[in-house]
Amino acid sequence: MNDPLLTQPTICCQTHGVRLAVAERLVQRVASGVCSPPPSWAQPWIGGLCWMDQELLVVVDPTGALSSSANTRPLRPLLVVLAPIGQLPRWALAVESAQEHVLVERHLISYARPRAWPCPQEWLQDGRDASGRTLAWLDVARVAQHLATGYQVLAMNER
Repeated sequence: MNDPLLTQPTICCQTHGVRLAVAERLVQRVASGVCSPPPSWAQPWIGGLCWMDQELLVVVDPTGALSSSANTRPLRPLLVVLAPIGQLPRWALAVESAQEHVLVERHLISYARPRAWPCPQEWLQDGRDASGRTLAWLDVARVAQHLATGYQVLAMNER
């Protein structure tokens, strides 16, 4: 951890063999929730929709596992619910496990995402934990930008 400006407390998640860090200050909570399968027109990294605390959340699954054609029934993944960001769509990240308050140094280079993952490469940056182990840093702003762009396209198509 050489750069204190790039080192932040994170929620360190595990999903399909990859450790994934999300800035702790951007997370509202970690909770399990029932998710409906994604709509047929959704991007492959949309894992479904979840109604939680009177809000509809778009469930983002960078691995694409939740949106596979075999999943036609509601699932109950662990969700890292992101705090509201202005008028952007509310969303949560589907993960297998999560550990709070892990210090991670973010590097401003791309993390080589697994080939099978359908999420955009630009979402992931390289990071290192205190022991020097590599992990993927999830760029929350870029995910939100993709979600907002998708909502705008849908709104224009509805006219």
